[in-house]
Amino acid sequence: MHIANKKERVGGMNMQKVSRIDLIGVSSYLIEEDGSFILVDTGGPLTVDKKYIDRRGMLTKALGENGVTGDNLKLIILTHGDSDHSANARFFRDTYACPVAMHTLDEELVYNPTLPVVLQTFQYRSLLMKIIAKLIHNFLIQSTERVLAKFESFQPDLFLKEGDSLKSYGIDAEIWHLPGHTMGSIGIMTREGILIAGDTLMTRKKLVPAWNAVDFKKLDDSNRRIFASSAKMIYTGH
Repeated sequence: MHIANKKERVGGMNMQKVSRIDLIGVSSYLIEEDGSFILVDTGGPLTVDKKYIDRRGMLTKALGENGVTGDNLKLIILTHGDSDHSANARFFRDTYACPVAMHTLDEELVYNPTLPVVLQTFQYRSLLMKIIAKLIHNFLIQSTERVLAKFESFQPDLFLKEGDSLKSYGIDAEIWHLPGHTMGSIGIMTREGILIAGDTLMTRKKLVPAWNAVDFKKLDDSNRRIFASSAKMIYTGH
């Protein structure tokens, strides 16, 4: 199993490719096969940003450089509803006339993202992270409120569930439900054995579980599934 880095572009013999788009602190991904694209996550402001950065221009530039157009972008998938992954979804849906898909359990995070709903994921397991979160609590609240004030809410066009195939969108891949970080977190497993895992895992020299989660037991179950799988390469949200 291999951890992918930002410089890699992975392809198989049948023209299936996965490209990571580095948006400074968070990543989006393009899956390409025979001229069709699926965009995974759209970036957005991080709660730890010192100033508001929507990352929209960065992603727009990267999509253009990769040859993405309204004709070949078939679907936008959100691995989960957190704003740093979903805040630009409505904009790119409108720009590319392309549907947005996610798991139904995270719908509230994009359709009606109130402060109590968003704060559900601000739970930490390690004592160190609990201390840090307490020390910067006021900053996190203020930053989250600032993000929510500018969040462009939307209704997803369709919902994805465990085992769904993406072949009808031109990409040979399937959906994995990976609850824990959020209850509606999903991953995308390609035919080539490449897993885009969202925030179920983080890349910190090695793969580690998400530091924050709604349900750590479910997070651990999801990670056990990943590491017991035949995944050849794993991409993470951060």
